[in-house]
Amino acid sequence: MYPDSGISIIVEILQSVEPADGIEAVRLDLDPIPQLNAKQLSRYHFSALAHDNDANHTDILHTRKIEGDSKPPIFVLHGEQHIQKFNAAELDRVCILMALYRIEEKKADLVVTFNVPTEAADGKGVGEAGLKLAQQDFENFVTSLRIIDDGLFA
Repeated sequence: MYPDSGISIIVEILQSVEPADGIEAVRLDLDPIPQLNAKQLSRYHFSALAHDNDANHTDILHTRKIEGDSKPPIFVLHGEQHIQKFNAAELDRVCILMALYRIEEKKADLVVTFNVPTEAADGKGVGEAGLKLAQQDFENFVTSLRIIDDGLFA
């Protein structure tokens, strides 16, 4: 979708994590990250991503639940991480667009993540215009995704 930029799209099927509330499962309420232990980080999808990215700084811009016909409900997080890639001197500023579909009866979480570098040391940052386009694509992706057969979640 984005061959000329550093934007990545990841879809994961994971074992459901606590807490049971979907909004809490995608957010990080504790700061700064270095003070958190690995157990705390692994409990929340956003914090797990920050940990995996070795993020130097992280912010949650907002969270919301998409109401409507969608089954399961969709919990959305928009956040930002500052990440040092490939020993670069400058930190990349990466917008994280994350959606969680909680499949309670299968104890599974389907997590869709768009990683959108708005500023990048390698020159593949998309700026604010690219971020707006990625946000539109993200909204279209997460609101049109349908789980037709939950047998996928063993």
